[in-house]
Amino acid sequence: MSHSFKKSLQKEILHRSSIAAFVTSLLLLILLFGFSYFLQKQQLSKDTRQIVKQVQEMKEANNELLTTMNHKMIPGFLDGKHTEREVFSLFYETKAKLKLSSDLIILSDTGELLFSTNRNHQESILSPYYLKLLIQNPSQEKVTEKIALSSDKQHYTLFIKPLLQNQRVIAYTIAFVNENDFISSFPMINSKYIITDSFGNMFSNNTNQFTRSTLEKFDEKLLHSRTHWYENEPLIVQKEKVGAIFSIYTFQSFFPIPSLLGLAPFSPYVYSSSTSGKQDELLIRLLHTTLFLLKA
Repeated sequence: MSHSFKKSLQKEILHRSSIAAFVTSLLLLILLFGFSYFLQKQQLSKDTRQIVKQVQEMKEANNELLTTMNHKMIPGFLDGKHTEREVFSLFYETKAKLKLSSDLIILSDTGELLFSTNRNHQESILSPYYLKLLIQNPSQEKVTEKIALSSDKQHYTLFIKPLLQNQRVIAYTIAFVNENDFISSFPMINSKYIITDSFGNMFSNNTNQFTRSTLEKFDEKLLHSRTHWYENEPLIVQKEKVGAIFSIYTFQSFFPIPSLLGLAPFSPYVYSSSTSGKQDELLIRLLHTTLFLLKA
């Protein structure tokens, strides 16, 4: 009788201890989730600010480049008062001053190429037909921004500024920024990022996730919230808008599930091989719930 009671008592104590250990483990995991989420969110915000700053500086510098060229050189070049050599000279001088890596082309009002600092723009980078499409209905005297993909799969941002004479467009100056040149001036970024326009055209990215079709389009619907599950991987997402066309998406993986399972201090009584499947499901649900509470 006493032996049976002792065995029953031991079983009850073990059962209660296991429940207490399980609850404690869950609480520790929630705290771990919260602390990790806070740290990763801070890093994500820092990286996003750096990318936004780079894009803003790119916009401002290229706007200044086009304004300078249109004001000081291009009208005289079109009238035959300045040579190509003089255009090159002012372009490279202004480019060095602004610390730019852009190229420049001049198109007539009908879209014919008049000048280029990179002859490849005429044949292989963007076709004359596409250039003519880009200059349709431009903003008067304002810079129009476009993201384009060349025939050799190079990503570009184009800054297009009309040149007016007697309130009529007589030419267009276009500054090209190549993705690789843009990245070369980039600070160290720990997060994954995608820079795109409202049509899903990508200018720069350091991940192939969320890319669809051979045109390398970005699917915005896949990153519609601040936390997102992608192929059973939780992601923390941040989106920022810069100017009229640029959207910047930054994201980080939030605690891979296998790592969490390895860290979880469950007791053998609670987390045995026979219950591991249910435990995995419980942990994933816990992570879902925690992320929902953190982003609320």
